[in-house]
Amino acid sequence: MKRALLLRSACSLALVGAAIATAAIEPPTEAEPPLAGPKIRDDHPSIVERDMTGNLRPIEFTPERAAAAKLSLDDEARRKFDHIIIAHRERLDRLVADNIDLVIRARTASAGTPALGRAVIIAAALQAFRPALEGPSLWEQISPVLPVAARERFDAMMLEYWDAVFRQATGGREPTTLEKSVICVRQRLEVLGEEIRLAVDGLGNSGPLIVRAMTSGLSLSPSQRDRLSEIARDFDTATLHQPSGDDHKRLLLQVCAALDEDQRKVVLSRVPR
Repeated sequence: MKRALLLRSACSLALVGAAIATAAIEPPTEAEPPLAGPKIRDDHPSIVERDMTGNLRPIEFTPERAAAAKLSLDDEARRKFDHIIIAHRERLDRLVADNIDLVIRARTASAGTPALGRAVIIAAALQAFRPALEGPSLWEQISPVLPVAARERFDAMMLEYWDAVFRQATGGREPTTLEKSVICVRQRLEVLGEEIRLAVDGLGNSGPLIVRAMTSGLSLSPSQRDRLSEIARDFDTATLHQPSGDDHKRLLLQVCAALDEDQRKVVLSRVPR
């Protein structure tokens, strides 16, 4: 665990770090197909997967979740892990809902957007989602709650993964400390971008999150807040988190009915055309 906690020193965002390890990989035997790739020993679970060109395959969600999925955890450890992941996801969901205008601008910015305009959007996004990058990384949160044996395997998978990330970025050579920091930040931002995309895609299934996104930045009275909370709860109860297009239209009408004219204009401006 001490080795894992050394990660903060290598990355300016305190996300992952300098300690890396080489995976225990057996070379393919002659009987294996030429493109079978390296074979990971059964006692060494791994989240490192490569395509036919040898490049790392993208990991769905986060490397921490992928690594934990390969562990056999007891109920208590699984409960602690789930609590960390749920808290992480809920925080990101709230950030997306509270900054929906910025997310929409970033999504609609095309290659034709002036460089200065893209820079402004990027800077604003980094500031808005800074809370998601601060504090202990998921690795640092998850590792301590795992049983010793599971923790060792989890840390080994994470170290192997980051070693692969570093070496792919440098063409296979050992990166310098500065390079590790730059690669680390870039990789974490890529993972965050994917998490934001997934959060936006799932936003429409949650009444409270949709309403939060619709009314983000509005000055709401206590009675309006109470009414909007009621609308959001009723939406989830009626749709069971599987709403249709008509359900979304009804929700929009209900939300607008609870707002004044100026507030409605803001909400309607956020509705995709």
